[in-house]
This record gives sequence, structure tokens and C-alpha cells, in this order.
Amino acid sequence: MPSIWSAWNQWTLISPFRFSKKGQKYSITMSTAFEDNEMVLLGDYSIGTTPPLVFRILSDQNKSRTINEDGKSQFTIKEIITIWCSVLRTSDADQYVMR
Repeated sequence: MPSIWSAWNQWTLISPFRFSKKGQKYSITMSTAFEDNEMVLLGDYSIGTTPPLVFRILSDQNKSRTINEDGKSQFTIKEIITIWCSVLRTSDADQYVMR
């Protein structure tokens, strides 16, 4: 059953068996819905980290690198240098893969 948490602009996909029956109505808490979210079956992933999550990247100096008047930049990523989660540097590429 799809559920929408409109105040947070979030969707969850939950098995009907996870809902609690109260009289003639079924309900589920938002925390339970997010814990049991099956949106991954549709290719939708979420990431949970300790803030801040920082990506340090190296641009390709052989390709165009511009910043427009709105402060938006267009460039080609040469490589990801480091990824930091809170104060911890993640160095194992396997950690970047969602399972």
C-alpha cells in the first residue's frame, strides 16, 4: 500500500500486513512506515548519515568549468577525492554501494 506523508513530501510503500487494525480502520506510524519502506523494490533508495555529509571532488581541468550569474556551476568530475560523514572519512568504496 502506498502511503504519503504530505507534510514532509515523502512516500512510503508498505506491506498491508504491517498496518495495525483499530476497529474498522488500519493505521501505521510514520517511524514504522519508514523502517519498513519497500520503495527500494521500485529502485528508490534513501541514505541515512550523520550530518554533515561532504563530497570532495576533483574537476577535469581539460574540460569547461564555469560558474554563471546565479552561482551555478557546470563541470566534469574527474574523480571523487573523499567522502566525509560527520567527522569520519569513508575510504572503502564498498561503503558507497546501497544494498
